Amino acid sequence: MAGGTRITYAALNRRVDRMAAGLRLLALRPGQRVVVQLPNVPGFVVTVFALMRAGAVPVLCPLSSREPEVSHLVQATQAVGYVGPSTYEGFDHTAMAADIAARSPFLRRVFTPEAPGTSSPYGGRTTDPSGCHYFPLDSLDAPPAPALP
Repeated sequence: MAGGTRITYAALNRRVDRMAAGLRLLALRPGQRVVVQLPNVPGFVVTVFALMRAGAVPVLCPLSSREPEVSHLVQATQAVGYVGPSTYEGFDHTAMAADIAARSPFLRRVFTPEAPGTSSPYGGRTTDPSGCHYFPLDSLDAPPAPALP
């Protein structure tokens, strides 16, 4: 339960399956790494389990980490994706991810839980000049695919 929201295990399992299928549709391949920097919200649990179910490796990063630490983590793990809040407590995580993507040959997908265009010029389904794609986290929804071996 988070705030007034409750989720059953069955609903959690369905949401994880659908998000994992959405991640695979965006060409996220087994073994690829994705940095996850989310607050303690239900979306954190769904995202981490969906990444694992899609075969990706979630690389957990404290929410307090900033550009130097996150950039190092992306480079050291060769992370192809980043999941974080658009902004959190006044800090623009999406702009930080965009700066890292502009200098990284690996980071090419950024996912945020906010609706398209709400608080960042990178919101919605957009692509920046470096070739990094931005997606709302809620858009990762597809009919479940067969489980990976």
